[in-house]
Amino acid sequence: MAYVEIENLSYTYPLGESPALDCVDLRIDQGDFTVIMGRDGAGRSTLCRVIAGLVPRVFGGELTGRVRIGPGKDRVRPGFVFDNPVNQFSGAKFTVAEELAFGMENLGTDRQTMKTRIEEVMALVDIKDIRDRDPSTLSGGQAQRVALASILVMEPELLVLDEPTSQLDPAGARDILQLIKKVNHRGVTIVMAVQAMVNLTDLVDTVVVLDRGKVVATGSPRAVLTSRKMPDHGVEVPRVTTIARKARAMGLFHGDTLPISLDGVEKGFVNGPLG
Repeated sequence: MAYVEIENLSYTYPLGESPALDCVDLRIDQGDFTVIMGRDGAGRSTLCRVIAGLVPRVFGGELTGRVRIGPGKDRVRPGFVFDNPVNQFSGAKFTVAEELAFGMENLGTDRQTMKTRIEEVMALVDIKDIRDRDPSTLSGGQAQRVALASILVMEPELLVLDEPTSQLDPAGARDILQLIKKVNHRGVTIVMAVQAMVNLTDLVDTVVVLDRGKVVATGSPRAVLTSRKMPDHGVEVPRVTTIARKARAMGLFHGDTLPISLDGVEKGFVNGPLG
C-alpha cells in the first residue's frame, strides 16, 4: 500500500478561474525521495501544500478527490518547509536554539526531550556554531538549514519542501540537497518541488512532472529525463543527455541508455566501434 495516495484530486484556489490541480492520481512509497517538476504555474507548490495538509485548510478554495497519508489508520503529521526560510521563522525568538524549540513548545513537548532533540538536529544539519545567533542575521544557507532543523526537531515521518534551494547559490543549494538526502536515509519520506534537477539526479528515487495541474509523467529520473516529451512540459533536460542523444544520431555514442549525469558517460563514447 502506498504511503501517500492521491486519487482523482482537483483543487481550485479562491477566486481561481481554473483548477490549479486537475484530476491528479499519485502514489508515493514510504521512504521514497520524490521530486515534483513542471513549468511555472504547473501546480508544483499547490501539490506540496495538499500533501502537507495546508490546502484547503489554510488557503481555502475547493478541493475534491481523496488524499491518504500514512499506513492504515495511523495519523501522520507532515513537516513543511517553505521556499523562503524567513517565512518559517516565528519572529518571537532571539536565538537559533530558541527557534528550534518553538514548534515543540506548541506541541507540549517536555523540556528534556526538547533539549535532546535540539542537540541531535543541530549536529545533523551542522548548525551548532550558530546556536546563539539571532535568526534574522543569518545568511541564506544558514537560514535554510535552521528552517529545515525547526521542522526536523518535531520528528516528521514525511517532509514536504517547496523549492528549498530557490534562493541559494549553487554551492549552498548543493549542500542543502545533500542534507535532505541525509534526512531521507534516516527513513523520512521526502516530497520536494523543484524547478530543475541540477545536483539531484543521483539523489532522487521518483520524478513527478505536472503540466497545467495534471500529472503528465511519473518514473525514475532516467526514465523521465530521457523522454523526448519533457521539453514540451517545461522540464529542462540535462545537457549531457542532449549531447549524448545528438552524438548517438551521428554514430558517436554507443551506450545502452542515455546518461543523465556525467557519471559513466565516457563509456558510451568509447565502447563502440570508435573506442
